[in-house]
Amino acid sequence: MTTELIEIDSYVLGQMLDKKNLSRQDFADKLGISTKTIQRWINGTVRRVRPDTLGRIAHTLEITPDQLCKSSVPIEMRPINRALEEICKDSFLCRIRVTDEYSSYLKLLKSFSPNELCSAQRMTLYTHIGFTSFYLGKNRASRMYLDEALKIAYSLNMPTKIISILSWSALREDFCGNRHEALSLVERCEDYLKYTNDCSKSRAEYLFRKGHVLYHGEQFAEAIPLIRDSILIEYKQPQQNLFALGMKYFHLSECYLRTRDFAKAKAALSKTARIAEKAGWVRGHAYSYFGLGIIGIFEKSDCQSVRASFAKARMLRSYTTSEKINTKAEQREFIYFAIKGQTNEARNLILNNIRFNRRFIHFFASSILDGLFFAKLFPESFSMRPSLIERATDYFEKNNLQRSLNALKLLNSKERISMAEFLELYVF
Repeated sequence: MTTELIEIDSYVLGQMLDKKNLSRQDFADKLGISTKTIQRWINGTVRRVRPDTLGRIAHTLEITPDQLCKSSVPIEMRPINRALEEICKDSFLCRIRVTDEYSSYLKLLKSFSPNELCSAQRMTLYTHIGFTSFYLGKNRASRMYLDEALKIAYSLNMPTKIISILSWSALREDFCGNRHEALSLVERCEDYLKYTNDCSKSRAEYLFRKGHVLYHGEQFAEAIPLIRDSILIEYKQPQQNLFALGMKYFHLSECYLRTRDFAKAKAALSKTARIAEKAGWVRGHAYSYFGLGIIGIFEKSDCQSVRASFAKARMLRSYTTSEKINTKAEQREFIYFAIKGQTNEARNLILNNIRFNRRFIHFFASSILDGLFFAKLFPESFSMRPSLIERATDYFEKNNLQRSLNALKLLNSKERISMAEFLELYVF
């Protein structure tokens, strides 16, 4: 059985009402429906209607239906595929995320034929392929699948799923350097929170994603309370998602690190380490010790404890697979090698990071800034191409990242910097 719903172009509908000088109340009366329904059509909360409803709207506005028609998605009613349902559960996904088995998971997901699934499961399949592709650095595929999933979620009018898909899309756009688009997608999430029955989980996802985007935008004062609130909601869930909890603590530590509140950063990283160990999230456990080692350097702790933190971090990371997205570990190791004067190791890390992060401009620009720090600290050993510095400058200016931009301009104006200046000026 197939029921076709047709998407209304909300912008055109609003424009036509204005052109016809029709209030929403008058338009609702003519159609014999509520003004709330009209409001939902115009603000995009409900985007799809039956063909006969579209015909009535077009007739009332004295236009043809195709002038209002944006697109259509067929809604398929089929039996539930139990195998797909099982591998898309949160518990199964947590195992994938803590072990980084994204490549195997993507192959498993693609073994299912979308045409044999009901619309709700097709949406779930596309969503999981979308964010898995993102973690594997396949941005174009990620965008395509998440966009298709979002179309179905709108058709099915499932606010919880819409929030989740918009949240993943925002993360992708944020990493790709489209910060304004990322914020726009996050704000769209907020519009749907009031339509969810049990919004605590969706609200936690929304708060964390908004905090994450703001953190990348150097708006730490706004980001920190959002991430903290998301953590509090996570603690109140009947079944705690330890991976999500550990990841949120890690990003909270990053905010504190950027503001150089080392005491709070250390506390958050210690929490991350304990939770990651309990969850079996080896990469998160490694990240915690890389962070604790760096804090030890900036707090001028004894060399033995710093070495011990880095040794444990490297040991843990040796049991993980290579990442397809920027890894914080390399940045932390770069700082460690630079401070110890291990120029060959630091240079290799910088060059690898710049090559590795070209797909994600946010991390690409940060890697260039790291390279500039190194070039000014050891000008006889390394130099940065002006074209790369220009690309980083353009990105920082476009996204109003003043801390990074100011550091880049200051470094560019100097012939070299001392180790004390490196520690003072460094942008995490």
